[in-house]
Amino acid sequence: MLAIQLYYKIHREVTRNAQTTVLHERSMYLYEHKVKTQYREFPIDEVFDMSYRKMGDSEGFLYLHEWSE
Repeated sequence: MLAIQLYYKIHREVTRNAQTTVLHERSMYLYEHKVKTQYREFPIDEVFDMSYRKMGDSEGFLYLHEWSE
């Protein structure tokens, strides 16, 4: 394992009366030949780009872009 990146998966549910938000703390693992999350695995040769877009002072979005045919 080369690196670990903590991240949150945000689940929002909207009903007639309320909106609920649940944060799931997860980890993304970088290996020499793959990137792995809790439920998915991406071979490194299929990863086109990873980028980060800052939102506010301490948060942002991490994007993992795959090659697609």
